[in-house]
Amino acid sequence: MGGELPADARVFGETLSISVGTAIPLEQLLTTEMAKGYTHLYMNMRTLYRNFHGSFPRDNLPVLSKYVGLFVEEIMMIKAIVSESIPGKLQTGILFTDSQII
Repeated sequence: MGGELPADARVFGETLSISVGTAIPLEQLLTTEMAKGYTHLYMNMRTLYRNFHGSFPRDNLPVLSKYVGLFVEEIMMIKAIVSESIPGKLQTGILFTDSQII
């Protein structure tokens, strides 16, 4: 545990270059007509982290402190993907606790 891995050692979604656990439901949501009816999308920070961490191979997990920048980039990328896919309509929030949303 705690080995060094290049960022490309991760498993990504089929069409989105984000952690597979986040990409699959997001790809499904953004390709349906139903998504056009939404005005808000909230994502849980713990779930995003779990999906990010789970996208690395189990036999050689990296130390998160070495990948904090990548995790932050992924969060910003998710917000950008959602905003571009449903422009001007959908507000995206990242949920830290029940009362903290960014």
